Amino acid sequence: MIPRRILGFHSGALGDVILLAHLLGRLRRMIDGPAAVTLAAGGEKARLLEALGVVDAAVAVESLPLETLFSEAPAALLSQRLGRHDWLVSCFAPADPAVRRRLAEACGAARADFLPVRPPAGSSKHLLDAW
Repeated sequence: MIPRRILGFHSGALGDVILLAHLLGRLRRMIDGPAAVTLAAGGEKARLLEALGVVDAAVAVESLPLETLFSEAPAALLSQRLGRHDWLVSCFAPADPAVRRRLAEACGAARADFLPVRPPAGSSKHLLDAW
């Protein structure tokens, strides 16, 4: 299946969110045909990148009920806020595999990639290259 809807997720600082948005743009260009990119990030950051046309849609992370990711409670509201996506690219990646699974399920992603927020220790690579 060719992903047509990509969700990027980053709750960090502006520079880190811009890096993820750059990666999402690269991924979009690799897909044969149209693809829509949504960015879940801090409200101002997400809206800025949407206004600049870097991403197609923005979701303010602070508006999301992220606590549902850390419990077995139904995540219907989270799913509703995120919308349906084919591919999740997330820097919101606690070490807990259950949390990762719940986030992927919440947005309906058939593919989910969880990226580190820092390059590997001792690496001279830029974080974007490590991704």
